[in-house]
Amino acid sequence: MNDEDKNLDSLLRNMAPALRPGRYVYCTFAAAGLPPGMQTLCTYEEAEGRSAILREDEALRHGLAYKFRCALITLSVHSDLASVGFMSAVASALAELGIPCNVVSAYYHDHLFVPFDRAAEAMAALHEMSAARQDSIA
Repeated sequence: MNDEDKNLDSLLRNMAPALRPGRYVYCTFAAAGLPPGMQTLCTYEEAEGRSAILREDEALRHGLAYKFRCALITLSVHSDLASVGFMSAVASALAELGIPCNVVSAYYHDHLFVPFDRAAEAMAALHEMSAARQDSIA
């Protein structure tokens, strides 16, 4: 990672949102664990149990109850985990449109889970936000 990976203007200008195919959902599991062979995008241990994000078809295959059918948008820019304000700016722009956004920050990229039926609107807003930063340096 380099200083550009922390620079807010650079991150917003170069975020390059990419809509991943498919529908994703959130599930929860007791301490006993996940069903054998189930594929998840990520899991997190909470006091109440294990949360998992997975493809909707995987949840259906295992007969699981789930909530928040969503689309997955990956911000393709490499962002430093110690960058300040990037996710706040992105989430605020979506919040202004009334679009919920759940974020998973991974080693290289940030991943946004937005309501499936609002994915196109979220993508348009992110592209507009990025373009506005590009225009400001032109």
